[in-house]
Amino acid sequence: MAKGLPAHNEDAIVKTNNFLAVVDGSTSKTKYRVQPDITNGQLAAILIRDYLQSIDSSAPHLSCKELCEGLTEHFQQEYLVRNVDIDALTIHPELRPTASVVVFSRCRQEVWLIGDCQCMINGQLFENPKPYEATIARKRARLIIGGMSPDEARRCIEHDLITAMHEGQNKNYAVIDGFPIYYAGVTIIKLREWATTFPFQIVLASDGYPFLKSTLEASEQAIQKQAASDPQNIKHFLATKGIKPGYHGFDDRTYLRFIFGEE
Repeated sequence: MAKGLPAHNEDAIVKTNNFLAVVDGSTSKTKYRVQPDITNGQLAAILIRDYLQSIDSSAPHLSCKELCEGLTEHFQQEYLVRNVDIDALTIHPELRPTASVVVFSRCRQEVWLIGDCQCMINGQLFENPKPYEATIARKRARLIIGGMSPDEARRCIEHDLITAMHEGQNKNYAVIDGFPIYYAGVTIIKLREWATTFPFQIVLASDGYPFLKSTLEASEQAIQKQAASDPQNIKHFLATKGIKPGYHGFDDRTYLRFIFGEE
């Protein structure tokens, strides 16, 4: 679900014979767009979707590392086709089309969290948050509680967000952006090593669900309760943005639930 207009949604679901995925395109921090008619987050989500679809039959057994390398190359090829200034993207990560993705590999029976996304397996939550967001979210909360408007507070933290990207993007946390992915920041869950209970009940979701539950209904109820009690996300759940007037949430949100394996 888009946080605002559906045309602005930067999330995506991918369903193929061998892969299931939820993609979360990152909100742009600048006005620069690689493709003028869509946001960089939307472009990143499209590139990831297209790549997963393209390898479904040709490389169903590829590893998470191979996927990371393939996605990086796929983004680089897109940059070349569009004559993007690679030097500018190298210096300024905030200009890059960027996304996170959580992927289920049927053949390898694994779930991969590449970037800031989440999953739930048999009721247990797995997350992979950016290391800097909690600190910046606390700063934003202090500013708003101190009397600053949400729009002003967001503008005040934009420099912090960009600085964090310069210091950490694919250096101490992983994202997909066309540059070598910081593989130590990728989480791999091997289903058969983690649990022997069949079938597996699996949820893949973007981080637009701050309180992920085992059902979509419960997840939506939790986010609606949060929206009613703390729409700016400055009390118990802290975020770098709140809900704008007329919006359905503070971020796009996508939820995919399925069952894998037999008893």
